[in-house]
Amino acid sequence: MSLRILVVEQGLHAREGLRDILASDGHEVSVAADAAAGLARVTSQRFDLLLLDAEENIPGDLAERGVVAVLKKPVDVSWSRFELESLTSRRPPSA
Repeated sequence: MSLRILVVEQGLHAREGLRDILASDGHEVSVAADAAAGLARVTSQRFDLLLLDAEENIPGDLAERGVVAVLKKPVDVSWSRFELESLTSRRPPSA
């Protein structure tokens, strides 16, 4: 099954790497370098899955007014549901 996926990742190499891996698996992949660009894409295009960098996925009050607000309010866009996943390359703190 092919998915429409949006990857929001500041790091160029990580963003391009994820795009290439997912596209080689047959998915339609769009990328954004930051949360604001990702939000613009989400409100104008339909996606099945959003992959967000957990370190900066929806920084500060953009979470309040951005993606979270879009998900909570009725908007006139072509999608109604999508999965949201966050990723990070950061190691968890040592116990």
